Amino acid sequence: MTNADDSIKTPSSSSGGAVHQDLTGTFGDFTLVKKIGSGAMGDVYLGKHRTTGEPAAIKLITDRLALDENFIKRFKREIDVLLGLNHPNIARAVGYGVDQDRSFLALEYIEGPNLSDELRERGAMFEQDVLTIAIHVARGLAHAYNEAGLVHRDIKPMNILVKQQRSGKRTGLFMEEGDKAKIIDFGLAKPTDTEDQSLTMTGFVMGTPAYMSPEQIRCEATLDFHADMYALGATMFHLLTGRIPYPGNAPAVIMTGHLTQPIPDPGELVPSLNPLTRKIAMTAMAKLPRGRYGDFRAMISACEKALKELTQNPATVRMLRKPMVRGATPTDGHKQITSPQDEQTIGFQAMPGDREVGRRDKDDPKLKKSTVSQTRQASVTTSQIFKANPNVGGNDALEAKRSGSVRLQTKPVSANPTAGSDALRKTLTDKIEKVRTTARLRKNQDRMQALDLEVRRGTAPPAGARAIPFADHLRAHVVGLILVLALVALMVLFVLQQVK
Repeated sequence: MTNADDSIKTPSSSSGGAVHQDLTGTFGDFTLVKKIGSGAMGDVYLGKHRTTGEPAAIKLITDRLALDENFIKRFKREIDVLLGLNHPNIARAVGYGVDQDRSFLALEYIEGPNLSDELRERGAMFEQDVLTIAIHVARGLAHAYNEAGLVHRDIKPMNILVKQQRSGKRTGLFMEEGDKAKIIDFGLAKPTDTEDQSLTMTGFVMGTPAYMSPEQIRCEATLDFHADMYALGATMFHLLTGRIPYPGNAPAVIMTGHLTQPIPDPGELVPSLNPLTRKIAMTAMAKLPRGRYGDFRAMISACEKALKELTQNPATVRMLRKPMVRGATPTDGHKQITSPQDEQTIGFQAMPGDREVGRRDKDDPKLKKSTVSQTRQASVTTSQIFKANPNVGGNDALEAKRSGSVRLQTKPVSANPTAGSDALRKTLTDKIEKVRTTARLRKNQDRMQALDLEVRRGTAPPAGARAIPFADHLRAHVVGLILVLALVALMVLFVLQQVK
């Protein structure tokens, strides 16, 4: 394999202050056609190879990053990684070098959009599209891991392009026959067989908060394919619902959600989802790696099974042009579709009080005995984020909920615009009537208890009873009185006879 160190050089500081305009003409072995994009790393141009005429995407590194030795090392490694990968679901490298004092990487030109742009334009995607994309991405990640021992570490919608057989807008399903999802940007890729942490910026969190696995957030040194599997599950959740799994206004809040909050169920936002699809996304997002699929082959098999079930029962596609997505819940904030800033790859240093990155974390008994608070906090410190341990809700991903929580019951959304107000009015009326009835019953019960007590004491007749006159009492007991008088008379006669 050709090593990128042979042709990628760090420019001298004397040229670092120059500001380059849009470039034209030749650049290395390529002719630049037009600028097609830009990002934090630099500009991207559409170019053509001067000999073969093959189109290519030319990634030019900015002068500021070109002076950063750590970044140049990672850029060189990305080149070496891509030169060793050849898979239909990975954008391949076709050239690299330095020209006009700027380092560049030429990649396969992909005729099609990235999924981040599609989310902003279309919103939540069809379930069949998401499963197809997940299968393609999982195949590419499996190849990178099995053949080169690489963990991508930055899987997200922005880093997944779709090579379309037919260009143009899609009014129905997004993925058509012959379309391929391709993984790009291996700048944060990490070989699993290296002990050199300098290229991964020890003590720094590297990745995109909205999709990072808990072990990646904790800067664990022994990452494997499960980290990419978690990011793919989070990406599936975003594509299915149009919302990131753990919304928040700051990276710390989002990462705390990945560490401590229950696994979100996409079916609560999209009631029409197949249970198999929900389980795939939630299993891939298990807090602990051992709770996820054993390998990408198992995840691909699950996706194919769910896709087959949907294909055999295509009623959902005919019934709905778009997935039926519920509105935001109070905890979701104002975000439904991720803003471009939410998909930016970040790298920030852990606070001095945080645990250092490395294998010694595994041997630290204090970390093993630490527990996670279940209380959701409005604000957290960076130290709290990195000291937190995973919280697993259960063995079954669909039941990975906090203990005692109640699953939301999904109901179809009415098309009547006043249905919500009528339902609310009816609910409030029923509650008021129930309170009034309860009050009346309690009042009657108290009255009956009071009357019963008075009757027992003899102070008042039962309610509704008529007092019996004294003569009626005598008439009712006349026989008894006659017998008593007769007995008294006999006793008197007996006494008199004894006296005589």
